[in-house]
Parts: sequence; C-alpha cells; structure tokens
Amino acid sequence: MATEDLSGRIVRRWARGATIIGVVVLLVGCGGGKSGSSSSTTPPAVIVSYVARSAERVDGANWTVAGSQITGSIDSRWVSPADPIGMQSANVNFHGTLQGTHLSATADDGSGTWVGTVQGSHLVLQWISSGRRLTSTFVSARLGDFDAAVQLLGDQVAATAARNTAAQSALIAARAARATQTKQALRAAKRAAARARAAAAYRSAAKAAAGRAAAAKAAAHHPPPSHP
Repeated sequence: MATEDLSGRIVRRWARGATIIGVVVLLVGCGGGKSGSSSSTTPPAVIVSYVARSAERVDGANWTVAGSQITGSIDSRWVSPADPIGMQSANVNFHGTLQGTHLSATADDGSGTWVGTVQGSHLVLQWISSGRRLTSTFVSARLGDFDAAVQLLGDQVAATAARNTAAQSALIAARAARATQTKQALRAAKRAAARARAAAAYRSAAKAAAGRAAAAKAAAHHPPPSHP
C-alpha cells in the first residue's frame, strides 16, 4: 500500500513538471515568433566605408544603411596648391537613400544635394566640399584605410616642407655668398685702385726726377756765358 502511494506521488509530480515545461516552451516559442516578425520588418543596419585618394586629397565616406535609408559623413583632408605645406580638413554629415545602385543624399550643412552610383566596389559621387563641387571615385575600404591614406598625405606634406626649407636655405646661402663675393670684389677693386694710384704717383715722381736730372746735366755741360 505504501509502495502504491509513493508511486502515485511520483507520477503526479512528473505530470506537474511536464506541464510547467510545456508552458515554458510555449512561451519561448511565442517570443521567438515575435522576434522573428520584428527582424523581418526592421532590417539590421549595415555600416559601409569608402575612401577616395588623389595626389593632393583624401576623403573617407562612412554611412549606415537601414533598408534604403542611409545616414553618414565624409571626412576630408587636402593640400591646397597655394599652401603645399599645410593640410586642411573638413567634415560634413549627410542623409539620403540608396535605391539599387543609385545614391541620393542631402548634406546636413545645407550645401546641396549629392548623387552617386555604386559600381561594384566603387562609388562615383558628385558632391560638395567646402564650397567646391567635386566628382570623386571612392573605393570600398576597411577599418584604418582612411587613417593610412591621411598618413601618406601627411608624409607628402612633410617632404614638401623639407624640400622648401632646403631650397630656402640654399637661396639664403647663395645670396650670402654673392654678398661676400661682392664685398671681396669691392675690396680687391679698392686695393687695385690704390696700387694704380701709387704706381702713377711713382711714375710721375720718377719722371719729374728724371727731368730735373736731365736739366742739371745739361746745365753742367753748357754753363751760361759770362758777361764782361
């Protein structure tokens, strides 16, 4: 009899546990269904990065894509021909849409509307930076590519500055050398003029002395006549 009561209690406890587990599984299943429905209506955001490089400019474009909506910014570094040893920078935020391969965006600073075309790993973008309308070809980039490109541009600026400094130093040295040569030439000319004057004076004195000697000799050979 005791054995039957124990067996009955075990069976009843097992039944209650199975019921609880079933409820938990049902709740998890319902939650999972809601989560799946939410992910299908709100697509995950995707981060996209591009870099455009040229001899005097680097631009890094980064944006977040959620469905057809994009939000991002372009960070720029460039060197002006008027100031080849100074790097300038600008950053502009934008928002827009990406429909297939066509991109349309508006700059948040009000500078204008941008349009672009995605061609594989390239993006050809017509945009405005610091009042200049540009057409740039961006290439799909990885983390750190923009910083590496900016470093290369900075090295180029440093090399240009070093060349300019060397050229300026050489120009200053050449001017100093010319000034020194001019001073030396003036001193040499003065010394030559002094020697010429001394030689002329010597010749004049010698000539005068020779004249006096000749006169004295002539007087010795031809004494003046005596008067009665």
